[in-house]
Amino acid sequence: MISQSQLVLSQGALKTTDRNLDAAFIREDQFFTVSVQDDNGVNTRFTRDGAFYLSSNANDQMMLVTSAGNKVLDEMVNRSSLREILKTLRFRKMAY
Repeated sequence: MISQSQLVLSQGALKTTDRNLDAAFIREDQFFTVSVQDDNGVNTRFTRDGAFYLSSNANDQMMLVTSAGNKVLDEMVNRSSLREILKTLRFRKMAY
């Protein structure tokens, strides 16, 4: 039984993973939206975990998913194909 939970929004350490699908936010107010199915049905949740994977859906389209298999949603909170999600994301290469 969990007696207490705590929401931690502070920035963790950034590290290079050499995985093309990994992403990280550098501001505390940024989140990815994901679709999570649990005992209460399908719900939208927020995560800062940027370890993503590819998975095909029933229509043989590639979907971006979390390590738990939850679908990453686009900016309109729709379950979209990888192609549609990539259109909405803006990536900036960081120099260290």
